[in-house]
Amino acid sequence: MAGIKRKRQIFMALTLGLMIAIFLFSSQPGDESSSISFFLARFLVPLFGADLAQLIVRKTAHFTIYMVLGFCVYPCFDNRKKFWLGFLVCVLYACSDEVHQLFVAGRSGRLLDVLIDSLGSLSGLAVSCLLNNFIKKG
Repeated sequence: MAGIKRKRQIFMALTLGLMIAIFLFSSQPGDESSSISFFLARFLVPLFGADLAQLIVRKTAHFTIYMVLGFCVYPCFDNRKKFWLGFLVCVLYACSDEVHQLFVAGRSGRLLDVLIDSLGSLSGLAVSCLLNNFIKKG
């Protein structure tokens, strides 16, 4: 039982750390965030052009960080509804993140980003749930 409690504490710490990281990324002014995205997107520019490459990098980042968040949130709960509780936490955090961006220079809150974040969360939750069930049966 102590091992389960310790595992939950670790995942709660990881979840909190990811939420802080998301908040810090969202606190970057638009021009700073764009320059970081373009630094990564430059490898895709020959294939897609600058605007589309930057869009791909930004939306992939949204999906990926929320997928990791969903993966980490799942073990934080101790009941049979933990998948949906985890999803609710992720969606509410995605909404709060987009509202936060409304107050950051050069940023905007977008419903599309909440949708992408939610899909990422669902993916991470599903992987975590499947992995948890596989370990329990194994």
